[in-house]
Amino acid sequence: MIVSREGHLLTNHHVIAGADDIQAVLSDGRIARARTIGTDPETDLAVLKLEGEDFPHLALDPEVPLRVGDVALAIGNPFGMGQSVTLGIIGATGRNQLNLLTYEDFIQTDAAINTGNSGGALINAEGRLIGINTAVLGRGTGAEGIGFAIPVRIAAVVLEQILAHGHVVRGWLGIEYVDASGFVPGARGVAVAAVHAGGAGGAVGAARRRPAAHPRTGARSSTSTTCAAARPASRPGRGSSSAACGAACPSAPSWSSPSGRCRRVRAEQGPLRYSEA
Repeated sequence: MIVSREGHLLTNHHVIAGADDIQAVLSDGRIARARTIGTDPETDLAVLKLEGEDFPHLALDPEVPLRVGDVALAIGNPFGMGQSVTLGIIGATGRNQLNLLTYEDFIQTDAAINTGNSGGALINAEGRLIGINTAVLGRGTGAEGIGFAIPVRIAAVVLEQILAHGHVVRGWLGIEYVDASGFVPGARGVAVAAVHAGGAGGAVGAARRRPAAHPRTGARSSTSTTCAAARPASRPGRGSSSAACGAACPSAPSWSSPSGRCRRVRAEQGPLRYSEA
């Protein structure tokens, strides 16, 4: 998806990851070579630069209205069949806790998103960009029409950061957290489970809280956050503080993917499988 007259192209990180030679086929049949300017695996976005200039492009407006029930059209190249458009609506906004990415705030749509649609535009009825097609809930789960797109407001920030710095610069707390109810019965929110040396959390005195003792037995609940699903903390300025997992991972998802990304979420909901589009 071309987002500037100069030929800056925005796509998914998983589309170009590991590629040695990248070429873009334009709608008028032209083929343009592209080089990678920067990627952000945490949001699954990448910025490329096409050779040439004066390209037709889509404008990125972070303030574009995004309402449940609005018409949504997904543009892509499903299964290599050629550019096509599918029609649906915005089913939900703010979808997270899917364990697909470190930072999640997906648009859910029932516009058909298939293999080959990744990096394609999700637009509204006025032709304005609202998201970047990214993933779909696999049909092996019995799902029908549950696709996900990254909102344009997130894409606009990532694009700006990569063009300015070559990568995305983020704040870094250097802490890991879990549900506070495992520490204080009935409490809501989160509790600090670990503090990483050298992080901002440690500098301001954040401390790991011990789990609360049972009022009758005196036993303490398990609060281990070490599980196969947890990603290690990233270094300051380049990623997230941590990936939170369930206390002692009693219902942690099963993580299995060549790309290292989760394909299942919340065991209590069943083995939901996600696929990159």
